[in-house]
This record gives sequence, structure tokens and C-alpha cells, in this order.
Amino acid sequence: MLGAVAYGLSFPQWDAVALSWLAWAAFIPLFRALATEVNIQRFAGRVLGFLLIAAAVGGWWTVGAVPLRVAPLTTAAVLLETLLMAGPLLALFWLKRRLPYARALLAVVLLWPVWEWAYQYWPFGIRFYLVGNSQAANLWFVQYADLTGVWGITAWVLLVNVWGYELLTRLYAQRRWQGLLLGGLLLFGGPLGYAAWRVPPPAADAPQLRLTLFRTEWPPDARPVSARRADLDTLIRRTEASLAAQPTTDLLAWPESLVDFDLRATGKDTVLAAAVQQWQTPLLFGQIASFAGPSGDTLRANRASLLLPAEGFAWEAATYEKQVLVPFWEGVPFDRWLRRYAWFREYRASQGYYVPGAAPSLLPIATGAGATALLGTPICHEQNVPYLWAEMVRHGANGFALLAYESWFEAASAQTVLAHFTRLRSIETRRPIARVANGGRTLFIDAFGRFGAEAAPNGSVTQALVLGQHRSLFVQRPWLFPALCLLGFVVIGGRAWR
Repeated sequence: MLGAVAYGLSFPQWDAVALSWLAWAAFIPLFRALATEVNIQRFAGRVLGFLLIAAAVGGWWTVGAVPLRVAPLTTAAVLLETLLMAGPLLALFWLKRRLPYARALLAVVLLWPVWEWAYQYWPFGIRFYLVGNSQAANLWFVQYADLTGVWGITAWVLLVNVWGYELLTRLYAQRRWQGLLLGGLLLFGGPLGYAAWRVPPPAADAPQLRLTLFRTEWPPDARPVSARRADLDTLIRRTEASLAAQPTTDLLAWPESLVDFDLRATGKDTVLAAAVQQWQTPLLFGQIASFAGPSGDTLRANRASLLLPAEGFAWEAATYEKQVLVPFWEGVPFDRWLRRYAWFREYRASQGYYVPGAAPSLLPIATGAGATALLGTPICHEQNVPYLWAEMVRHGANGFALLAYESWFEAASAQTVLAHFTRLRSIETRRPIARVANGGRTLFIDAFGRFGAEAAPNGSVTQALVLGQHRSLFVQRPWLFPALCLLGFVVIGGRAWR
């Protein structure tokens, strides 16, 4: 119970209180309890109980701070994710019967990153409860994510727990334990040493892109189109006031889905285009967009990031369509395989589900120095999908603008957790992120995960992104660390198959 509570508290819910270190020992009581458990039902009960309590403590806001109409979906998502995350621990029951317990624990340490890597492709997941996410605020211990991704952080947290369990076991049994001190020195000194070497001062001559981000506080509940059009007019006036106070910026950015009605059908497309032409500054915004075919019929609808250039309205010239949709809220899992069937297309249309984008696209932005930056623009929930960010950098992304709509979660701790999750993507890819959210943290994150300037509620903030040029090892080979873990699992656990 105490270990589960500690693990839940380790997730970064508060900026002022650093509790990530609780995860370093949270699994030790569970490992001790599982060591002697021989009944599979009780074993599974302990594992699921631990993970459910941790999820309730660390992610209570996914159920307790959402509108009632959303709560059943988020509850089901949390329960499913908890069940799936139990996989490596449940495998321990089989491993410990065939291997020495310490070796079985090491096998679990190696299996868990492989499990999480595969889980990111699972279309039903929300990807909140990865073990490595608990360390998102602990910048000095996670910089090696540019080599391993978040899965390396997961392996490190679990290895620290195994080390602590073995140390306590030897002390209790009055066995030799001094040799473990060297292992502990490497466990803690390695990440710190890498961070000290890897995090340099900012380069003065690095290319930059200056953005102005606007935070809004509009409610998540459905509102009439007239109210949403009035909100758009208000945001246009806010943008004009911001430019009057600080006119120098390369790009204006609004959050996801602020324009959640058909601009063209209401005539607001010309109003917005005229405003952007007057500002002489391109605008990036999120919208539920419908894309029409040559004959005018609707081909698909999806959440999208659209770039409105200062020189005129180019509706689909610079558009990113969301790739990973929230299951059964935005889209249907396995859409890419099922869409070939007419019955599925009819069902999807009847339920109002979106069609995921075919491939990630980058939006070209002119910098103040006359260069062109390529911006990746993941949308909301996609901040939890590491492979997508790596793919965008391989396509040439120099930086990111994350457009989010987070007023679904009414608790301040939810806003903090999600912002910290975002910073892991900056460390993995070594790319800066401009995070712009409705009802959420709107701020800048540099390529080393450090928070920069932040907008107040219903405010705006301007800062330059220092654009990235080099590709991290994680970006080049995001599969490499899980593959090495799988190889290690086969070697260490090989005797279990005999």
C-alpha cells in the first residue's frame, strides 16, 4: 500500500514539490511481497492492486476532474492501461519459479521497456502511466533519454528499485553488501555525469524562431456556433492587442480546436484571413477540419493544425492532420486496416469519428533571419506518443509547436503533469517545443527540457525557439534500446526456457 502511494505521488503533479525520488524505492515493498507468493490469484491481486492504487494517487484527475459525460471513457482507459501495464510484473510469477529471484527481477527490468515500447503502438492506450513518466520533472536524471527514449528512464527506475531491494535483503540477512555500493554509485552517478556533459549553455549563433503563444480558458462543453464565433472575435482582438504591445514575432499560435466550426460555411474564413493579412504575421491554429474532394464532397474530417500565411488564405497548403486519435472519442482503433470495408466507413461516418492523417507533415515557417524552419505540430494527446515525434524530426523538424485542448481536466495538477510529460519529448528529440493549450500550461521548453517563459490564464507570451539541427540517437533509432533490452532479457532469462 505505502509503495503504491509513493509511486503515485512520484508523478509530477506539483512544480513546488519534487517527489520523483519516491519512485526509486516504491517497488521494493512489492518485490518483497511477490518473492514468496506462490498463488497466482493472490500474486495477480497484489500486482493489480499496487498499480490501481498508484494510478488513483498519481492520475486521480483523469477520472475525478473531468466532466461527467467524459468520466466513463477516462475510467475505462485508466483501467485498461493499468491492466496492460501489469504485464511485466505478472511475468515475474513465471520467471521466479525458474530463476533465482534476483535474476528474475533483472529479467523484468529488461522486459518492461520492451513492453512499453510495444504499448505505444497499441491503439487503445492513453500512455500516461509509463514508469519513466514519473521522472519527467527530474531533469538531471533523464537527459540520457536522447539515447534511449523514455524507456531508458523506465529501466533506470526499476533497476534502482532492484538494487535497493537486493541491498536491503543482504543487510537483513547479514550478507556481504559492500560491493553493491559501487553499483549504486554507477546507477546515480552515470545519469548525473551524462547530464553535466550533455547540457551546454545556449549557443549565441543558433538559428531561432520567435513565437507568440496565446492561452485561452474556454470550457470543454459543447456551445452554440454563435458563442464560438464570438470567442473567435475575442481572440482576434486579443491578438491585435498583443501585437500592438510587442509587434516582433515570426509566428502567432492559438491552441487546438478553438476554431471548431466550419470557417468557410460561416464566412469567418475571410474575416480571419483579413486579420492575418493586416497583422502581416502567419497564424498557426487548431481546428476540426473537413477536407473536400474535387467535386466538393467531404473526403474526411479530422483534428488538424493549419498554418494561415500572412500573404493570403491557403486552406490545405500547410496542414497537419492528427495521426493518433483518442480511441472511441475521436477515432476507431485499427482504422487504417478497417477503412477498406464499406460497412466500416459507413459506421465511422454515422458515429462522427475522424479519419487519422495518412502521414505526418511539417509546416514551413519563415524566421526573422530569412531562413525557413520546419515545425512539427503534434496535437494534444499525441504528446504521449514518442515514435511520432521522432518520425517528425527524421522528416526534418527543427522544432515543435504542440497544440492542446486541456480544459477537460479541471485540476491544476493535471495541467502540471501534462506539461512535464511534454518536456520528455524535447529531451528525446533534442528539439525545442512551444506548448500552447486551452485550459493548460502554455509555455516554452528548450531542447533539454527546461521550462521557459509561460503565459498566464487568458494571457500571451513571446519567446524564441532555438532550433535544433542534429538528430539524437533516439531519433535515428528509436527501436535500439528496446531491442537491446529484449536481447538482454533473452540472455538473462534463457534458463527459464530450459
